[in-house]
Amino acid sequence: MRERQPDATDQRDLELTAYMVNLGMTSMNSPLNTRILDTVGLATPIAARMPRVPDGRIGHDKELGLEWQVADTDADLDKLPQFVDKQKAQDAREALRSDDIADLLATSREPMSWDRFWANVRYSLGPGRTLTLDDVPLHTPVTIERVCDGDTELLRYLDSHGVGLGVEVVVDSRVAGLLNLHAGDEEFSLAEVAAADVTVRANEV
Repeated sequence: MRERQPDATDQRDLELTAYMVNLGMTSMNSPLNTRILDTVGLATPIAARMPRVPDGRIGHDKELGLEWQVADTDADLDKLPQFVDKQKAQDAREALRSDDIADLLATSREPMSWDRFWANVRYSLGPGRTLTLDDVPLHTPVTIERVCDGDTELLRYLDSHGVGLGVEVVVDSRVAGLLNLHAGDEEFSLAEVAAADVTVRANEV
């Protein structure tokens, strides 16, 4: 159990939180004033927007990093254990307050009403379909390591731009669920939902 932030924030009212892969039995045996969240995207919106884990179990093929886990609590980030990256946790906490993620969290955290219901319907048909969170930085070269071979249209699209395994690409911008990239002199765009099928590795500096 981690100490709370010393100053009251918008996260002070969040219930005691536990992250577990198995939700059912854990939730059944927990008090009603606790939050039981999963790390693989079964029911936790932030986890569900993480990039896919290659060859992961269907429906469980996401991974919510420790930094995101502690960021969405009232934990004091200055008193984290050494194996949790403090800077990444701070960045994640700032991201939680961005408009895109705030809209995502509102779909499940605001009290249900007719207005909230119809807002959720509109969200599910718009930004909710494409919002994906990843840690690939802008303007930083990365190398394509794997492309899901089950997505033949994606493979053909990338091939048409000369992009394949071992090719270096750079994400130039993210706009409304769309990544704008370039590989050498070739510029192209890729929906974030499609980009989840592409695994990259950071280039050595």
